[in-house]
This record gives sequence, structure tokens and C-alpha cells, in this order.
Amino acid sequence: MLIIHNPLLAALLSIALPFLSNFDFEHRQVPPAFGSEAWLLETTPKAEQGDADAQYSLGMYYYCNSRNPSEEEIERQKESAKWMRKAAEQGHGMAQYTLGSIYSHGMGVAKDATEAAKWFRKAAENESTREEHRITAQGLLGSWYYHGHGVPKDKAESVKWYRKAADPNNVNGQPRAQAQLELGKRYYKGEGVAEDRMEAIKWLRLAKESGEQIGYLWISRPASELLQRLEKESGVTESNNVPDGL
Repeated sequence: MLIIHNPLLAALLSIALPFLSNFDFEHRQVPPAFGSEAWLLETTPKAEQGDADAQYSLGMYYYCNSRNPSEEEIERQKESAKWMRKAAEQGHGMAQYTLGSIYSHGMGVAKDATEAAKWFRKAAENESTREEHRITAQGLLGSWYYHGHGVPKDKAESVKWYRKAADPNNVNGQPRAQAQLELGKRYYKGEGVAEDRMEAIKWLRLAKESGEQIGYLWISRPASELLQRLEKESGVTESNNVPDGL
């Protein structure tokens, strides 16, 4: 007879055992581990038959295992790009984002900023793209339109994408905080939008708060410095009312 002396473990087992006793261990289905031979044997046929999720998974397998410039690794990068494109062309948001990264870095394909921007835009507009990656793509487009990288320089278009990434309802992280900082600068300088110091203060406050929450001092500090200057010049303090609407 098994005697358990740990009261917490005994309590957990008392809850779990009734369920385990009815579990068919002999016929259980455990999915093969990602990247294993069994996984490849299962995933490759699905990808070849046009399953976008399988194509993306297979692309990620080659993408994650292609970091060295050897001839073998270059072939893996090409395989990654091939499967990512197949999935991306079917509207797979994460495949579109990863394909943008592949073209941006020239992994298995010729480096092509225009092609990268095209796929990042698709990912940025695709609701199936994971939120943090969609926000990253939106912020990248804000930067690329501002600097004219892979797309024509267009400061109004840059502001449009920064605004999408900067939305306070987005999950907090570096892309959101960075976009809020950049949007504050755009309103301060009147680049792509009419100069509006109250709007600049609003976005800089958000950038400062977002940066502090995630510990990104390289975002919160410049936001705080510009904010202090603007508040002093405009006679605005934290207690003053700044419009909250977006």
C-alpha cells in the first residue's frame, strides 16, 4: 500500500485518481514531438496536400534549424521559405509575418525589403496573426513608411500604422510602447499629422507608462524627457485634463 506523507500531494492525488482510473492509457494518443522523425512523417504529407497549418509548422521547423551559413543550412532556409510562402499565400497570418522576416533578413531568398514590406502588411492586416506579431508588423510599417524602407516614404501612412500599433487596448510590449513614443514625436513635430502638443503629451504619457510597466528604459526615458519639456512649454501638468479619446 502506498503511503503519502505530503498532505498537499495527497489532496491533489485524491482529486486526480478518480479521473485517472477511467483513463485508457493503452489507447491514448500522444502527439509526436515537434521536429521528431514521427512528427515529420505526420506533418510533411499534410503540408504537401495543402494544409496551411502544416505548411507553416514545416516552415518553422526549417526556419528554427537554419542559423548557420553552411551549405546544408542554406538549403534548410530555402525549404523554410518555400513552405512559408505556400502557407502565406493561403492567408496564414503567422506565415505571412515570418515570410516578411525571411525576406527582410535574406534567409533562403535574396534580401528584398519591398517583398518583406508586402508580407508584413498582409500580416498586419490579418486578424489570424498573433496579436504581438500583428502589432510588431504594424510598428515596423510605421517605421518603414517614415524612413522609406521597402515602401515609398509617406509620413501620413507612417502615422496610420503607428496609431494601429500604439492603441492602448493592444497587449503591452515593446512594439506598442515604441509606437506610442513615435506617435508622440510625430504630433510634436507635425510630421504626417497637424502639429498638436496636447496629442503629443497624451501619447508620450502613454509611452512613458507602457515603457515603465515592461522595464524598457530606452523607451520610457526619452518619452519622459520630451514629456517634461512639452508640459513645461504648454503649462500642462499631470493633473490637467488631456483628452483621452483616440
